[in-house]
Amino acid sequence: MSGMTPAAYRENLIIISVLQALSGVLTTKVKAVTLEFEEEGDVTAHFLLREESPADREEIEENFPNEVSVFTIGVPGVGDTLMKPVIELATDHPPGYIPPGRRVLVFRD
Repeated sequence: MSGMTPAAYRENLIIISVLQALSGVLTTKVKAVTLEFEEEGDVTAHFLLREESPADREEIEENFPNEVSVFTIGVPGVGDTLMKPVIELATDHPPGYIPPGRRVLVFRD
């Protein structure tokens, strides 16, 4: 871990897994993705969409958590990871808004 705390190590491994899982989720409607790491080990993934999209919503809510789980199963130092997606619309927020948590992806307009 080279001087990294176990919590930071775990967060970094989860972010790598999230980036891999995002390859099946990303569309032009995704504006930002952030992660909030909770003490119990759960993770809230915030997705900021440019506009409502039933197809993107379904992909994020139903497939994304499972894909992250597949990438993290059996990885030493990660353990069980419950990924809880939250979807927000950019139109509901002021310009420049970024969801709370650690930034994973932020696209400029």
